[in-house]
Amino acid sequence: MELWCRIVDRVNAVGQHPRSREDIRKRWNDLQGKVRSTVSRHNIAVQRTGGGPLPPPPQLTTWEEQVLTILHPEGLAGVGGGWDTGTRRNVTTPEGPDNTTPPPEEAHSDDSSSAPLDPDDQPGPSWASGQSVHIAQPQPNTELPRSGNTSTAPTQRAQTSLPRTGQSAVCPPLQGTQANPPPQQQQGPGGSGSGHTVQGTEAQEHRGTGRAAVRQREDRPREPTLHEALSSIMGAYHHSQETMATVLDKLQETLRLQDELYLGFREELRTISSTLGTIVGVLTDIQKTLRDTVALQGAPDTSQDDELPTTSAGASG
Repeated sequence: MELWCRIVDRVNAVGQHPRSREDIRKRWNDLQGKVRSTVSRHNIAVQRTGGGPLPPPPQLTTWEEQVLTILHPEGLAGVGGGWDTGTRRNVTTPEGPDNTTPPPEEAHSDDSSSAPLDPDDQPGPSWASGQSVHIAQPQPNTELPRSGNTSTAPTQRAQTSLPRTGQSAVCPPLQGTQANPPPQQQQGPGGSGSGHTVQGTEAQEHRGTGRAAVRQREDRPREPTLHEALSSIMGAYHHSQETMATVLDKLQETLRLQDELYLGFREELRTISSTLGTIVGVLTDIQKTLRDTVALQGAPDTSQDDELPTTSAGASG
């Protein structure tokens, strides 16, 4: 429950519309069911080849490949030796090439896988205690009948049972492997039995090739994409550093030009100030000259007025 709450918080943190826990779980179950159905159909097609050419691998989208990577082949319905995490039932997969009927667990639809499951109730490794898994391994007899004898060797079945309650249960082995090797095939009357396992071995090899194709999709390395992203980020970082260095150089050049202009402006102001001082001195001299001129022009009139009484006095005397 706590895990689902954290998942809901992360999904709602990046989404525009908030979603409830039930909606997210239903969507996850739908994706699982779709991937299981696709892989199951591919496995059924592989089994129906009967030793012939294998069908092409299933075309999965990016989302489906991510879901397949999370689930692993052992937890998918339709994969031999695994169990269905959606129905909580063990899967019995006959390995004979003539079997064309899929188990009930492989024929489930997307609707049946959309039922919400609580993560606390997910099946563990000991849920199958007390149950048994039967792996049918028919061995077709390829011996040539002798004259007057048309009987064939009986087919043996190897049964592998899980431990009962109180013992630790493990998942059954995958197709192509056996926990306990079956006893040797009995020989038919008068036959040698040298080629009785040829077709069964070829069918197992073809099924193993189909599973290998599915695993190849989920094990496809993603490091090149990550390296490309890191290289792109580092390239952008170096480019930004070069751009910043260029901008700083231009800014320093601009500041230097401004300093030169400021110094030139100060020199011009000093020259203008000196010129203004000279002009003020010249104006002061002109004003002084004018004042002296005015004073000289007014001085004779005053002296003439002062001398007239003296002249008159001298004449009268």
